[in-house]
Amino acid sequence: MIIGTGSIRKEELGPIIEYQDMLENTPFDDCLWMLEADGAKLRGMVLHFLRDDAWTGHPEFHQFSRGMRIRCSRSTHELKEFSFHGKPIEDRDHITFALQNYHFTNFDEFMGVPLAEISQNRKPRVAATSIHNIYVEYFITHTGLDVRVEGRLIIED
Repeated sequence: MIIGTGSIRKEELGPIIEYQDMLENTPFDDCLWMLEADGAKLRGMVLHFLRDDAWTGHPEFHQFSRGMRIRCSRSTHELKEFSFHGKPIEDRDHITFALQNYHFTNFDEFMGVPLAEISQNRKPRVAATSIHNIYVEYFITHTGLDVRVEGRLIIED
């Protein structure tokens, strides 16, 4: 899943997470879209997220699912590492990912790749009608969570 940091409003949750905490942390209850991109398009999207004006606060940063690892050179605009669960993402690989409705409806602007091109791989579809329901279910089924910084996104000079 790729989620914009603007959708996350608190720096921490817990130690006990109440429903109101979740609503304050993620106030937007969008539907969730499932899309598929090849490795080359996904790489282009990530480079678009990390363009020069990302450092001036203009666009928002994005959070990536566990297992994603991106190491980028800020000076050369190159991805030095681009992998998922330890396997390099090749141009021909197909990656399924999810986006909130807000980013889906503004896809071309936020992702830097035309939605029409992504839709050629697989027609986008709604995977869930409520992202809040996903969060609630996750927190109910995953107790005793502990935060670890994984280094999913590393920016080098």
